[in-house]
Amino acid sequence: MQSIHLTNVRREDDATTKTLRTALRPAVDMYNGLEPHQRDHIAALIMFHCGLYRTFGTKECIRQLGFIHMNAWDKAAQEKVVAICMSLWRRGIANFTRAYGPARIYRSRETHARRHVHGESFARALFQEVCQTQLAGLWASRFSIVTAAARGSWQELVQAIMRVPQYGGTGFRAKELAQDLLWTPLMCSWNVTKCVWETRCHDASSWCPVGPGARRGLNRLKGRPIAQDCFSSSSAVQARFLAELMDVYNQEPERAHQRPVVGLH
Repeated sequence: MQSIHLTNVRREDDATTKTLRTALRPAVDMYNGLEPHQRDHIAALIMFHCGLYRTFGTKECIRQLGFIHMNAWDKAAQEKVVAICMSLWRRGIANFTRAYGPARIYRSRETHARRHVHGESFARALFQEVCQTQLAGLWASRFSIVTAAARGSWQELVQAIMRVPQYGGTGFRAKELAQDLLWTPLMCSWNVTKCVWETRCHDASSWCPVGPGARRGLNRLKGRPIAQDCFSSSSAVQARFLAELMDVYNQEPERAHQRPVVGLH
């Protein structure tokens, strides 16, 4: 089993996702207390914070970041994030997760900085680099992403995020951010009668970007080389993998009792 890496079946039960939901709570409460015409700014901050949290990815970093009130992703806002990351780094706590890229690459650099004579300067430069290269584009696109989410289609949402620099490719990173947004007020409405959040997403079971992990699984099922087209950004390759994924998802009803209830994501 040590040579096999499996993804989470129930993402919302993942410890990091639970930490993210807790960190977002102040923003969600603020959003719910506003009139509809006042909500765009907070909605954009909710989206941006999901991207911020996943860019670093460790529970400890997400907890320390919390919800940051900001009107611009300028030097002052970035320095708040850098200061939090440096505080954790000095205590020997990792900011970047090893669970996915590009964070795992930054984790390697973060770890290397601890062994370097100028480690503190290296670490600070790393956190500044990430704030500028990985998050500036997301901030610039925040309102267009919120607009896409309001249409209730996670396909449109993922595609809007994929237009952001650093979020294209196979769509995996955009999908991860979109999944965080599926269970926020950007894609849900509060049912007063049932006292539950209900999704407004109308295509959650009919479309999904197929990332590298799912592609490897489909290649195994089809008897292809495991790594074939795993990182291709071709729309034709994505369409083929999606069709194969839907074939698996929509198994004939008589076999439904043989498998657990799962989502398409």
